[in-house]
Formats: sequence, structure tokens, C-alpha cells
Amino acid sequence: MDKLLIENICEKYPISHIVSYEKVKSGNTAETFLINSKSKKWILRKLKGKVQGDAEFAITSHLCNRGVNCVSPITPTKDGNPYFCFGRDYYNLQEYINGIVPKVSDKQMIQEIAKSVAYMQNALSDSEIIINSKDRFDLLDLWEKGNTLWENLYYNNKVPYSTKEVEEIFMELYLETAGNNEIIHGDLGIWNMIWTNNEIKIIDFGESRMGDYYFDIAGALCSSIGYNESIKKVDELYRHLLIHILKISLK
Repeated sequence: MDKLLIENICEKYPISHIVSYEKVKSGNTAETFLINSKSKKWILRKLKGKVQGDAEFAITSHLCNRGVNCVSPITPTKDGNPYFCFGRDYYNLQEYINGIVPKVSDKQMIQEIAKSVAYMQNALSDSEIIINSKDRFDLLDLWEKGNTLWENLYYNNKVPYSTKEVEEIFMELYLETAGNNEIIHGDLGIWNMIWTNNEIKIIDFGESRMGDYYFDIAGALCSSIGYNESIKKVDELYRHLLIHILKISLK
């Protein structure tokens, strides 16, 4: 089946002869292949469906058209489509980015993350793209699933705030952000960033949706700080990230 899929790529896309291919296995990543052609390397990703394919293509195209080079564009098929269908599944194709996952708790790296996040958010803020994907990170849904766990942690002195206090915080955040509808990445952790050629590239817009851009900032921040850092260090890195985001956003 994999061989037939790869052969289909040559028919659908204007790429040179394929030399080799292999499946990429990383965390919860969807079915992904690294393809080596005579001219360059490519990443072939399985999509959840047409909605994801259309959204990713629209977002990355908009960012590239705005001169934001921290993303990798989706390569259209020979017919100009943002994805192709193989059996009942949908796939898209991008050029491979050679790099590494960013280091955690590194001030210089956090500064570069802030730059890419700010450039992305600035360019998306005036986009007319509308995404109708369900928000799987809805605050109230998350709290409903996690409040029992939190209560157990509190009674075992693992967390400083009671269930009631956290619920009040959740409601305040929900009311503050519920009406904000900008396009956000939706899964902006360092697992979706690549450090290459002295810059941060942002990949995989498969969870993109309408929401509050602070969600992306929180994802970038929490994932780029080590779990065992002191409160003082976390506060220092948090301020460092926000200062550099604001510097670019206010230009």
C-alpha cells in the first residue's frame, strides 16, 4: 500500500524521480513519510480530511504571501489542488526542513521563538480566512475532564490552588477570551517548531482554528521552559518571551 501511495505522488506532483522513502515515527504525529527525490527531500502527511487540507493551504499561503518565512508552504498538485486523495485518505506535500527541536529554557532560543510567533500572529491578524474546526482545547471542556484529577492533586498537596480557585480562574479566562476570533496555530509547542539556519520554523497547522492568540503564546512558552525550573526562572523567561513578541508586534 505504501508503495502505491508513493507512486501516486509522482503522478500528482511536479517532483523529480523518487530515490527512496521511509515512514517518520514521532509521538502522536499522523502518518508521515520522508521522501527523497533527485532534487530535494519532501514530507508527505496524512490529513484528517478536506477541511484540514484547505485550512493549512490557505494559512501557509497567506503567511508566505505576506513575506513570513518562518513557515513551510504546502506544495500544490499539478492541478493546483492543496492535497490529493488516495483511496479514502487525503495527503499534502511540503519541502522537508532539516533542523532540530529548539532547546528548552534557553533565552536566545526563546527570543527566536518569540520572533517567529510574533511575525506569524501579525500576518494572521488581518486575514479573512475562516476555519470552522471544533476547538478540542476548549477551556470549559478541559476543566470538566480535569477537575477531578486536580482535586486529588490538591488534597495530596501537589498543587497550591484549590479546585474552586482554579475553576474561578478558568471562568475568568473563558469569559475574557471566548469572543476573540483570530486564526491561531492551535498546537504551538516546540514539537511543532524546527531550529534551522539560525531561525525558528513553525510547522503543522493541522490544529488551526479561530481563537485567542494568547493560547499560542501560552503553548510556545510552556513547552519551551523545562519542567524543573524555579518560579524565578520561569518568570524571567516568560517576560523575555513577551518583551520580544511586543517589540515586533508594535513595529
